[in-house]
Amino acid sequence: MTKILLIEDETSVRENLIDLLEAEDYEVVCTENGFLGLLWAFEHLPDLIICDVMMPEINGHEVLRALRQDPATAKIPYIFLTALSEKNDIRQGMELGADDYLTKPYTRSDLLNAISVRLARREVFNQPAPESKQSLHSLPGHPEQQSSPSQYRTPNMLLSIQDDLEPLHDLQDHTERAIAKIQVAMDLLKTLETEEQRDCCLSILKDTCAQDLQKIQEMGYSLLPE
Repeated sequence: MTKILLIEDETSVRENLIDLLEAEDYEVVCTENGFLGLLWAFEHLPDLIICDVMMPEINGHEVLRALRQDPATAKIPYIFLTALSEKNDIRQGMELGADDYLTKPYTRSDLLNAISVRLARREVFNQPAPESKQSLHSLPGHPEQQSSPSQYRTPNMLLSIQDDLEPLHDLQDHTERAIAKIQVAMDLLKTLETEEQRDCCLSILKDTCAQDLQKIQEMGYSLLPE
């Protein structure tokens, strides 16, 4: 099921959007501020993000800027849904890398069409490139290759090595996302003006870091030989 992250601080707007999207069989996860949205995006990598612009602590522009700087989240389709309708506001959002910019009030069809178009484009971009027959023939161990098998790894051996390395790659990706969240939090802390905001940020960061540490430890233990 397609997973959509909704970042919206107004409760009534958030609830209406959840009802609308779930009626279309989308899996919807929502957060009430940009910082929580960033952490959730880095952790779960949604298929698409819908975000308000004007929010406390960290606004939609800052959320998008942080996402576009991280390779894991840089290509997630991002739609602004906001009351800011001036040309300068729209231009700023698009220059930051937004995929679409819808202004309130919007229609149901406007939002659903924007979502379907962005998801379709993402699907096209994620299609794997066709394999080259020439590259397959050039693999060591192919019948057309005359070299001694003892000098090269066979395709089956290469696949086995790839399977062995996959858990390491997963561990690396998870560790990199955890570090990225810490970097985002550090940058955000510099902009928060009140002690209450900083305490809230640190509390959220502490909880998510504890979860990340546990997952990383579990993944590391699973790589140990039995």
